[in-house]
Amino acid sequence: MKHAGDREVAEHPAIRIERRETRDRLWLLAKSVLSEKQHTVLWLRYGEDLEIKEIASVTGLSRTHVKVLLYRSRKVLGEHLSREELVEADPPRSIVPPVSGKTQCNRHTMMKTP
Repeated sequence: MKHAGDREVAEHPAIRIERRETRDRLWLLAKSVLSEKQHTVLWLRYGEDLEIKEIASVTGLSRTHVKVLLYRSRKVLGEHLSREELVEADPPRSIVPPVSGKTQCNRHTMMKTP
């Protein structure tokens, strides 16, 4: 539950489900594109909410190494998410050529085909 001032505000069940599904997809992506060490450090930080020093202690890594792994993990995930957004925003174009003399529409302009 979220708080708005002094009162509790219930989150709509559909929003909770969507957030859970988004979180699950993100962790699946992390598992598929990160090294085991990167994924573990990322999970300990965000899944288990551990501090950097706690992660270093649990993994036997230095604090600096943990910070570097977290930075690189976030960077890789961000790049993959950006690519996915580009793919979703730009669906594949039809492989069927336009009929001659007809107006062809694309995302940016209206063109008259020869």
